Amino acid sequence: MSFTLKKGRWLSVLVAIFCFSYIAYRLLQYHHQFSLSNIPQLKSSVILLSLMVQVILLCINLFIESKKWQLLVNCITKTNFSQTLKMVLAGFSSGIITPAKLGEPLGRALFLKKEFWAQTTLLTYLGGMISNLVVFIVGLPCVLIVYPVPWLKLSFLSPLYLLSLLGVLATFIVLWYKKQWLKKNINRFKTLQTLKELFYQLALTPQHVIIQVFAYSLLRFTVYSFQLAIMLWLMGAHITTHTLMLIPIYFMLVSMAPTFFLAELGIRGSVALFIFTGLNLSATAIVLAVTALWILNQMLPALLGIVVIWQNKGYKKQQ
Repeated sequence: MSFTLKKGRWLSVLVAIFCFSYIAYRLLQYHHQFSLSNIPQLKSSVILLSLMVQVILLCINLFIESKKWQLLVNCITKTNFSQTLKMVLAGFSSGIITPAKLGEPLGRALFLKKEFWAQTTLLTYLGGMISNLVVFIVGLPCVLIVYPVPWLKLSFLSPLYLLSLLGVLATFIVLWYKKQWLKKNINRFKTLQTLKELFYQLALTPQHVIIQVFAYSLLRFTVYSFQLAIMLWLMGAHITTHTLMLIPIYFMLVSMAPTFFLAELGIRGSVALFIFTGLNLSATAIVLAVTALWILNQMLPALLGIVVIWQNKGYKKQQ
């Protein structure tokens, strides 16, 4: 049996190899970081309480995501909360094993009629786009605060600033005069065509729905950040303002990486090692924190989603 990968997936494989190699390098560079002795010996009651809080926050996450999805899917067909929760869980299962979670719409669409599947895919991507927008809106200011960018301090009359401004203006002028050519050729690229359809779906979605989905996404991102802060605290990190600003940066970088199931942990671990090194945590503690969070927020809902999908198949067979 031959093993083949599509052209786009080779990038994910290379990213996975690079990320796991970086983690191995960090662990091997400092032999003492294999040890867990620097992780605080917390009381069992504290660990149990933290676990309970994490489970509660997971339930809140699933509730928020289900309410967000209910808002979006109600634009094409009316659904109740119980049904949208099942769709979200099924989406976790189908998305976790596919590159960049491309299979997530399939799991969500299983509970709808086939006539809604195409719009379900676009609405899933729309919800993801809004979530990523929230991550970048929160993460970019944190980057500028934690890692000051030298060129932002340049004078408006500096040659570099004027050259950059000239380049941006020239690009917009060329695109404006070539807009007919762009319109003609954009359909040749499947990715751009999907983006075009996505923005068309965005235009069709009521403005009040977009605002509510944005608010839910912001609330869910806040819960995610709080979960990671708890994990880092359990590993011995001091939760300061600086630490809290690093968390959105971590999520922003993770959201930019091309992922699939095997690469997920490698990417999250390597990015976490890069971002949280200054927190006086060992590499082992950092990788454990983000791995535990991934298992809780991704693997557990995916396992529940498998049960939901199986039950849905049994229900359809009885019809």
